[in-house]
Amino acid sequence: MKETHEFRSLAPQLVFVEGFSEYNYTFHVEYGLIAESRVLKKLESYSLSLFNFDIGDRLVFFSGLIDNVISGADLHRLFACLRSIYRPSISG
Repeated sequence: MKETHEFRSLAPQLVFVEGFSEYNYTFHVEYGLIAESRVLKKLESYSLSLFNFDIGDRLVFFSGLIDNVISGADLHRLFACLRSIYRPSISG
């Protein structure tokens, strides 16, 4: 449960990403905050699983993820953390 509390304490910032004409805002958590937390190894493992997931030729939606356990804010936080692990240079 400490990891859950630590994960939820990471506050993503809304940042502008140069070079796009649409969808140029994203959520970002500084990599240093993730690296100092206990959730880094779990996030790295999870992100590798997602990266290696074979979607084949079908469309996969993230439907049914938001419920009474996982909120929309948690989903924003998750994607911001995963992005920061692989792209720590995005800045706000």
